Parts: sequence; C-alpha cells; structure tokens
Amino acid sequence: MSENKCCYWVQGLLIGGFIGVVAVLLFAPKSGKGTWEDLTVKAKEIAAELKKFGANLEKSKTAHDDLLERLRKLEAQEEK
Repeated sequence: MSENKCCYWVQGLLIGGFIGVVAVLLFAPKSGKGTWEDLTVKAKEIAAELKKFGANLEKSKTAHDDLLERLRKLEAQEEK
C-alpha cells in the first residue's frame, strides 16, 4: 500500500471514529457519566488490542528482514 493511500485510510479511520463517538454521545440511553465510563473502558480495550497488533507487526517485520538477509546470503553464495 502506498504511503498516500495509507494516510487516507488512517485519516478516514480517525474521522469515522470521531463521528461514531459523537453519535454515541448524542443517542446514548445512559447518562453522560455512564457513557463516558463505558467509552473509557472500550478505549482501553482498543488500546490494548492496538498494542498487541503493533507487537505482532514488529515481529512480522523482523521475520521479513531476517528472511531477506538469508536470501541475500544464499544468492551471494550461488554467485561464487
């Protein structure tokens, strides 16, 4: 994915998330305090999931880099 497309995707995600939060606050059946408590809990859950995703992404990148290095070494050996 090009960097430009990724930027638009993240931008859309943030705008959509903001619109979702506003909609929840406007149409929530609970009081403002109860809604904010629920949003806080959900935000913490999402943050934890994003941290896991980031860790998995870093592991994948490391594995990818290791594989590329091995392939380069094999290619160099074949050239000799």
